[in-house]
Amino acid sequence: ILGIVIALIIRFVMLGKKSQEMNVSSSYKDGQLIACSSTSNCFESSQLEGELKNKISSATAEDFKKVKDHLVKIGFTKVQESDNYFHFTAKSSLFGFVDDVEFLINENGLQFRSASRVGKSDLGANKKRIITILEQAL
Repeated sequence: ILGIVIALIIRFVMLGKKSQEMNVSSSYKDGQLIACSSTSNCFESSQLEGELKNKISSATAEDFKKVKDHLVKIGFTKVQESDNYFHFTAKSSLFGFVDDVEFLINENGLQFRSASRVGKSDLGANKKRIITILEQAL
């Protein structure tokens, strides 16, 4: 059993390192964020429910700035930014997995996409991250 645990830890460390070395292009194309190809390791605006969904659909440029400032405050790393879009990365503390977090503001309000770079499942981490960001920033 100890051998299996050690092998899993080594595998997770290697996957975390791989995610750190990857260069991922923006998911912002033609004025929109590209939809998640899988919902098991990605969370996007269309999946949000309840009060937060209403908040993002009526979000303003000021709300967009609040979210961006909050990401800087909590230590995310900026990758790309324009007037209506930004891309940050978040790194897990345990194995160093890197996830991409993107926000866009347009006539439909605030859109977002948070996706893991590696792995088939994030165990809900991207959804939890986005909900926490929105609750704290808006």
